[in-house]
Amino acid sequence: MAQLLTNRTTANTAAEHVADHNEAHGRINANITVGPTGEMYSTIQAAVNAANTAGGGHIKVRQGTYNLTSSVTLYSNIEIHLERGAVVNQTVAGVAAFAATGTATVPLSNITLRGGKVTAPITGAAGGTCIAFNNVKDSIVDRVETIGGTLTTISFTDTNRSHVKWCAVSEGQLCGIRLKGSSYNNLVGNHIFDIGLPLDGSVAQAVYLWDGLNDYNLIAHNHIENIDQSGIRIEGNHNRTEANDIHHFGFEGIYESILGVNAPANGYIGNIHVENKVYDGNLSVDTALGGGHPAIWIQHNGSTVIGNKCGNNNNADAIVIAGPRAVVVGNSVRDNVGAAGIKVTSSYNTVLGNKVDDVGTHGLWLSATNATVQGNTLIGNSVTNAGRLTTNTYSGIRLSASTGGTLQRNTVTGNSSIDNQTTPTHKYGLELSNAGVLVDNNIVSGNTIVGWVTGETAGVTTQANYWTNTTSANVIAGSSSTTNPVLELISKFGYKWTLNASGGNGLNLQTTTFQSLSGSSGLARFAHLNATDTAPVIVVDNRSAGKSIYINNNGAEKFSVAADGATSTASVKTTAYATASRPSATTLGVGTRIYDSTLNKPIWSDGSAWRDAAGAAV
Repeated sequence: MAQLLTNRTTANTAAEHVADHNEAHGRINANITVGPTGEMYSTIQAAVNAANTAGGGHIKVRQGTYNLTSSVTLYSNIEIHLERGAVVNQTVAGVAAFAATGTATVPLSNITLRGGKVTAPITGAAGGTCIAFNNVKDSIVDRVETIGGTLTTISFTDTNRSHVKWCAVSEGQLCGIRLKGSSYNNLVGNHIFDIGLPLDGSVAQAVYLWDGLNDYNLIAHNHIENIDQSGIRIEGNHNRTEANDIHHFGFEGIYESILGVNAPANGYIGNIHVENKVYDGNLSVDTALGGGHPAIWIQHNGSTVIGNKCGNNNNADAIVIAGPRAVVVGNSVRDNVGAAGIKVTSSYNTVLGNKVDDVGTHGLWLSATNATVQGNTLIGNSVTNAGRLTTNTYSGIRLSASTGGTLQRNTVTGNSSIDNQTTPTHKYGLELSNAGVLVDNNIVSGNTIVGWVTGETAGVTTQANYWTNTTSANVIAGSSSTTNPVLELISKFGYKWTLNASGGNGLNLQTTTFQSLSGSSGLARFAHLNATDTAPVIVVDNRSAGKSIYINNNGAEKFSVAADGATSTASVKTTAYATASRPSATTLGVGTRIYDSTLNKPIWSDGSAWRDAAGAAV
């Protein structure tokens, strides 16, 4: 039995104490005290048993140290108040200090444990904890300082509509507060710290909704710090994290895990994360386990991520949306100098009104690797000073496919990408890049690209498979370079169009080297338009007098193509060859005309031989 160090025997039996109390106070339930001297009971368990016999009651545990060799077993309708200075120590590893165990058909209810300090061993037999509720409902753990536990410090299993509030929770080896198969619980205002230390990447979470079937729980206003792995890890549906302050964690701050024996076939759904502060993460000293963990990692279906603040996530991305149909609105990422701001690797998400400042790699990144990423909408986001980590590698806003990925039917509009830095130089303000299967049918319009200064590669680039991506009405400003374009379009076949700022001459629109992605090159320039031209050099427009192509020279039409054929108002020069050096008629094909400078006349190929205007072979 649980015992007090200074034992005391009472003159009356437990039943007599309860009867006397009820007679004096006219109540059914007992009001019992436990303490070293002069109190009704010297052991907590004896007091609990007496209250339970009376149908429940309030138990006040006086200041003192209570060492346990077994669990204090709790029952329904029991309230225990540990006064200031009351310390309950579980001395046996693998055993809970306080345990409430009901059944699935008859759960315990209306249990309150309030105040004081409860400890449990942190080494020895597994499974130990300070407080363990199993098949309990409508109960409260309030303002208790809990320390230790070889498993977890506070454990709820199959427990519903209960609360852990304003507790200090520390030194659990695997978890601070763990819920398993539990729903409609509130974990509010707790300070959870030093869980699973040292930060060696083992297995420890501050709050862990474990193994699925954890639904509609609220995790709010908790202060979480110094956690071996995750601050909050969720395996369940429709849970909400709100206004938690999470920092100094080994892996993720908020982690939607897709694991769990009871995980549904289609994944967990509908979790909400609002106004959390998550920073100074990914600190695990075990680099094999600790590398690349986002501050907020969304993997479930239909999650909502609103108004969170992230930063300084130690060489890992701040927010990663890996689950579909998420709504990501009004989040702020700042000073994440080691990696990206917001990265989306799934489909049908809405990313709206987020702000990313001073990040190491890409500011806002839509990425497809070995998957199809489609139907995302990125609107009204702001990126400032991306790519701080290195030189000429990263972009403000990036859409990319790589290693078997397909990126299609995404919309990027109304965003801003601003670079206020002179060093290091970066890559693009807005980039579409393809090293995967397909980048197709994306709409990139109405974005503002500002401040990509001399020496930087480009404001906007698209490296797309075909001319089916739409890039229109983007506002591009701030480049004073004629060699570094503010707009660059690259097709699947390597044809590159650039839009340059040309100093005092306005804009130059040109196709530069026809350089394929494999590095081969052809013509140096195809067309050129700048502010000093009186008319375009080449126009492709089937609406102008029925002509699909026409070429001007200072406003005078020289050549055009229409439905009835080609018209030239200028002389057409035919390539001249001496008879001995003429190319093969077979190679050039039927209808090809050249000029034979030896014969002094034009000749034509019939597919196998050269002939003159009279049809004679020459």
